[in-house]
Amino acid sequence: MEKKKAIVIGAGVAGLAVSIRLVLQGFEVTIFESNGYVGGKLSEFQLDKDQHERVKIVLMSFNPLSVLRFSKLNPLIPRVQLKEKNYPLLHLYPNPGNPEIVGPGIELLTKNHSLITKFKEQGKKIFVWTVNSPQDMRFCLERGIDAI
Repeated sequence: MEKKKAIVIGAGVAGLAVSIRLVLQGFEVTIFESNGYVGGKLSEFQLDKDQHERVKIVLMSFNPLSVLRFSKLNPLIPRVQLKEKNYPLLHLYPNPGNPEIVGPGIELLTKNHSLITKFKEQGKKIFVWTVNSPQDMRFCLERGIDAI
């Protein structure tokens, strides 16, 4: 059976999003873009120092290299190295590009409450990822987690 074909005009955010949906539905997708890059208006998105105070953007990644590269591209946007495993002395591990924010998973914190105290004692903000239940949300709120 021959695949259905679709043409998408523009490789901006909307064009890329619809292209992904079409591929997931089994289409063969061709994207036409007049610029030599993808991302549309988002590729031109720049914030000056005053705008950074009003707009809350945080890059969170498991990949330390991505965090470091992003810190060089835009040092004004906070970066968080996500962590999902409890390594010995995890609270002492460096966080590339932004050492004042740590990004442990909820499961890591619920299994090891003392990490919260250790991070807070070091003056670090805690940005937790994958909070999917009301009890996990309550856990974060009761312990003063900075961002979910």
